[in-house]
Amino acid sequence: MNNPIDKYINIVVNRFQQYKGKACIICNYDFIIDNIVKTVIIKFVNKRYNAIIGVIVDNYITRSRINAFLKQNGIDNNRIKINTIDFITEKEYYNYNLIITVGLDKHLDECYNLTITNKFILNIFYNGITNDMNGFAIRNIASTILVGNSSNEITNALVYSPVEEHRYAVELDEEDRQKYDECIKYINNCISIFGDLNTIEKCRVGDNENNISAITFRYNIAEQNGWADNLDVTIPYLKQIDDTFNPNVLEEKAFNFYNITRERRNLVENCKNKLDIIKTICEEHKEDKILIISKHGEFANNITEYLNNNGIKCAGYHNELKPVAAFDGNGIPVLIKSGEKKGQQKILSHQAQCSANQALFNDGQVNVLSIKLSSNTKLNIACNLVVLTSSLLDDISDIKKRFCNVRFTYNPTIIYKVYCANTIEQDKLNITNTNHYTKIINESEDDIHFDENTGNIIL
Repeated sequence: MNNPIDKYINIVVNRFQQYKGKACIICNYDFIIDNIVKTVIIKFVNKRYNAIIGVIVDNYITRSRINAFLKQNGIDNNRIKINTIDFITEKEYYNYNLIITVGLDKHLDECYNLTITNKFILNIFYNGITNDMNGFAIRNIASTILVGNSSNEITNALVYSPVEEHRYAVELDEEDRQKYDECIKYINNCISIFGDLNTIEKCRVGDNENNISAITFRYNIAEQNGWADNLDVTIPYLKQIDDTFNPNVLEEKAFNFYNITRERRNLVENCKNKLDIIKTICEEHKEDKILIISKHGEFANNITEYLNNNGIKCAGYHNELKPVAAFDGNGIPVLIKSGEKKGQQKILSHQAQCSANQALFNDGQVNVLSIKLSSNTKLNIACNLVVLTSSLLDDISDIKKRFCNVRFTYNPTIIYKVYCANTIEQDKLNITNTNHYTKIINESEDDIHFDENTGNIIL
């Protein structure tokens, strides 16, 4: 574990002992929470071997995570009971020698009853305790542990925490493969003519550094390659030079180059053959909270539609959500109450849908959330695993930095990366340097063949 995290956990555990085993802590780092639970249990059991310990959490997802974490760390004691708050009765309040609560921010009545009836209890809240009567009473009988301002160090440590990356390859269908190969042919032809990307760019916008216009730059290149205004194009050799290096041809190719590279990227990033693999991943992880990240909103919408059509509840969170009619909780249309459109059914914008879908995901009514890389960074959820729909997307560490309010609950962070075989997506994987914190698992290793010598350009 990283030093800032070690330090944080040690402070919490030591202060819990100093406060005579009755305290509260505010922490929204799931990995740290799991380690606090583990460490407190170990220290308590070392002193009281026959102790019965209750871990009471907010929901089934948290219960599964903590249970798996304790087992992974060799703690599989039948005297440790992990339950959600929904299954705790008043009778059980008195059954434990130690209670650890996790995430009972919205269950302060029950939390207060647990705190007042148990000698040893550690309450771990995600966002803090409200100032209502129960919140005040909890703070009054269980001291709040203050760790200090180490959030930046911890966030940085978690950004570069261990990653388990599963890779799945899909093949382009015949039509897309033909389009892709045509794009490759055009791009390679441009590179052979211009030499490099810098020259292509200057043929589009000019050489600002040397104060040379784009037109002049194109004429210079043309003349350097034997072109002239008075070429006799009836001669085959000279006609070939004109067809290749005429300044007008260079202009067309320079501008088309970026359109073609964009088309090539879109073919692989939005490949429809990825949908079935994504569905399979979701089916294999029905109990998990899954975040799917795409480059484009259109593909994110395609994923949402495909999964819902195949029995997997999925919601979207991005600015390309299509407007939808509003209904209340009973399925009755919500009508506009005033103004020119009074009586018409209310239409939900993408902002309203994003807020509603985030709530559905957090409440467990939807287990899959489909977003795009440029979605609103205010997204505030906890997820167990991430599906990246292209290897051309940002690295997971960059995604963690961008979506700083998203809690990646497992350690290592589990990601599934879906890519098109024998394309720039595979090239990107081949040239990407593996880091010390990422373990690669190639799920398609037996089904594909890697071209180590590809000359394709990744843009």
